[in-house]
Amino acid sequence: MSFKAEQKRVSRAWIAAALLGVLVLGVSCSESNPDPKSFAHGGLKKLVVLDKAPPQPATPIKGPDGKDTNLAAFHGKVVVVNFWASWCEPCKNEMPTLGKLADEFKGKDVVVVPLTVDKPEDRDLAQATLKQYAGDKLAMYQAPSYDIAFDVQAVGFPTTVIYDREGKEVARVSGEGDWSSAEAKGLIETALKRK
Repeated sequence: MSFKAEQKRVSRAWIAAALLGVLVLGVSCSESNPDPKSFAHGGLKKLVVLDKAPPQPATPIKGPDGKDTNLAAFHGKVVVVNFWASWCEPCKNEMPTLGKLADEFKGKDVVVVPLTVDKPEDRDLAQATLKQYAGDKLAMYQAPSYDIAFDVQAVGFPTTVIYDREGKEVARVSGEGDWSSAEAKGLIETALKRK
């Protein structure tokens, strides 16, 4: 084999190795931070990623202490906002799984916000319902009106919206989801890695 032929063979081998490296790197990068849509099965089969999600609302809500706050107070954390009501059976069904999600990410930059749309005069009833279904795992937040549900374009209850650390919507589930599922854990881990 001539020197030039050997040089071409070596060059082709290097190019093939470089391309393989790019493909492997691309696969490992995508696996380390998958598309949120990839979790739309199993416990989160109703998960959707909106093309044009509404911005995180600045609408005032009541915190666990009864004082005014809003979702921006959680800036820098992944926020799982669950819109629910004490009269909503699917809301009650999924509440224990939200408590498990909060436990799973305890001590990490994740906050689960069960935001009741019960009337202000029904705060005690909503608090008792939350405690009955989630124990002491979740602190209750209350919307003084349906305004915040309209602002996020919720289509019924429960609706759960996940925001990244910057307050941008990652995904949502309209209807009951299993927040203790592997899909939910993967979705929140993906949101935590999001830049």
